[in-house]
Amino acid sequence: MGGMDYVLQMWGKLIEPEPSRDADLNYYLVAPIEQNPGEGRSFKGQLYESTQARLIKERAEREQYSKNRNESSGGKNSALTFVIISVAIRRILLWPFKSRICVGGSGRNSRQGKCSTIAADLDGHSGSEWSSHLRKPNEVPFMVVSPASTEERGHEFGGHVAPTRGGICIDFGRMDKILKLHKGDMDVVVQPAVGWEFLNEELAKDGLFFPPDPGPGAMIGGMVGTGCSGTNAYRYGTMREWVMNLTVVLADGTIIKTRQRPRKSSAGVAVCSFGSIKEAADCVGKVVTEGVPIAAIEILDDNQMLSINKAGTTSKKWHEAPTLFFKFAGTPNAVKEQISIVKKLANATGSKTFEFAKNQEEQAELWSARKEALWSVMAMKENEGDHVWTGDVAVPMSRLPNIIEETKADFAKSGMFASIVGHVGDAILLYNDKQRQAAEEVVHRMVKRAVEMEGTVTGEHGVGLVKRDYLDHELGQTTVDAMRRLKFAFDPLCLLNPDKVVRVEKPKPGEISEW
Repeated sequence: MGGMDYVLQMWGKLIEPEPSRDADLNYYLVAPIEQNPGEGRSFKGQLYESTQARLIKERAEREQYSKNRNESSGGKNSALTFVIISVAIRRILLWPFKSRICVGGSGRNSRQGKCSTIAADLDGHSGSEWSSHLRKPNEVPFMVVSPASTEERGHEFGGHVAPTRGGICIDFGRMDKILKLHKGDMDVVVQPAVGWEFLNEELAKDGLFFPPDPGPGAMIGGMVGTGCSGTNAYRYGTMREWVMNLTVVLADGTIIKTRQRPRKSSAGVAVCSFGSIKEAADCVGKVVTEGVPIAAIEILDDNQMLSINKAGTTSKKWHEAPTLFFKFAGTPNAVKEQISIVKKLANATGSKTFEFAKNQEEQAELWSARKEALWSVMAMKENEGDHVWTGDVAVPMSRLPNIIEETKADFAKSGMFASIVGHVGDAILLYNDKQRQAAEEVVHRMVKRAVEMEGTVTGEHGVGLVKRDYLDHELGQTTVDAMRRLKFAFDPLCLLNPDKVVRVEKPKPGEISEW
């Protein structure tokens, strides 16, 4: 499996020392390098020397091979190229490459930006000078291909890139772009050959940084493949905590995307109410992008606060307005500072009231409204035939105001009582038997809306049967097919909870309805 594009999380408000400016891996891999005076035999100095030596050797061999090519027959060389590629495919079934990759190339030097058989390239892609793996004579590829996109590297320490059966080595060195920065959502889309140091240089311009910090020169693709950590792991966790999704190409050429972009996770307390649900959602975005270390953020709309008051499930009378509930953690001074920052941000986005707990009893009282949300709506049922539908979606933080406003407007048109509640993305809908179809339609539109906003069909309630057929729209049919194959691999007879999340039998064309 080869990773193509990665969506990574970032940390807000750069408070770490600014990353080194001389660690741009993209530069020293492709341009002549002059070693800085006094750099000596440091790790970075050795890296520079190794790269420079490889460039010089490759340039000399390229000139020699070019001379040989001019003296030899182009037809024979082209035939040799075709045979090499064909044999590679038959031997290792690594990728559905065809001879078109190297059309017009040479058997000795078929390098036109896509593939190479230069000895220096083959040697350089079978390991590294600082790897703990002792390379064997047969652990050298006989071709290196360099895709530039998903449709069409690296140094390592433990033998991760050493080929054991020859074959073709795929070099992702040309896929070194930062594709998109979603500052408001605190994530960035990158290709595998982006170096973490270069990424942090770019993120620092917006006051952001990417916490994992392995050795110098490490690239995102290798960091994902090895599950790296680094010196920041104690505070920020390892690489797995900072990867949101992957777009990958499987061995048979199938492209799959593992998930969408939104984040959704399955002391002090503060509560603030707002004039509109949009103002409350805007406040959430402000708090997140400012990097305030909140332990939890919960949102309850005006209907939910009304339900709590009517049900009398708490001892407090609440403002019947969109309300945010915050939970803080840390030392007393840290919590005090966090509350102060959040209060300023809430006031700036239109907060009408702001309360915070001064002791354990007040914490329990303020947080009780959130814990009683579902039971409060259930208490609103007037007839025996009334039902409660709970649904959840998640979207990137920057789209939160949009989906809440549009969904509340849809609820209002339906004529059913509904509330928005949760760690920002759940809905509770009250309906009767006659309104069942209308309830299904309004929930369907909410899910569709979330997916179209690059969100997910479920934040934490799970897929099950209800949202099973939405996965094709969110992840794509190829990804769902891969999930089905994974299910068969571990449970070939489908004895354990069959047809949940994915259908046991692949749906027939047209069986899954369009939006």
